[in-house]
Amino acid sequence: MSQWPVHVEPLDRAILDLLSLLPPAWGDYDAESLIGSEQEAVRLMVRAGLVELRLIVRATMDDRDELVELVLTVTGAYDAAGIWRVVLNQVPEWLDAEGRTRGRCRMWSDPQQVRLTDQGELARHDY
Repeated sequence: MSQWPVHVEPLDRAILDLLSLLPPAWGDYDAESLIGSEQEAVRLMVRAGLVELRLIVRATMDDRDELVELVLTVTGAYDAAGIWRVVLNQVPEWLDAEGRTRGRCRMWSDPQQVRLTDQGELARHDY
């Protein structure tokens, strides 16, 4: 149980708890084991640059037997469009001459590991 006062908002509590629990070295990450406010806290901490998330990203294209699989590390402001650019750089044959995909593509990711960044470690000691 958390040592924070009762009046702390659940999201704030989750951020403070995660700052004290997340490792500075890569550790396994199981999003399914986190409650909603903890999952949101991880998302916010990644966006703020306090946490790095290592993802396995997979992508396929209709009518192709290829599966692209990449391991990416993300922190700060990242989005699906940026990840798509990384995927498509690996399989330029999925693009036509105008840079459009040659078919319907699907992408999904599976967060695998998490760690505090240097900024996250500093924030851990700020409270």
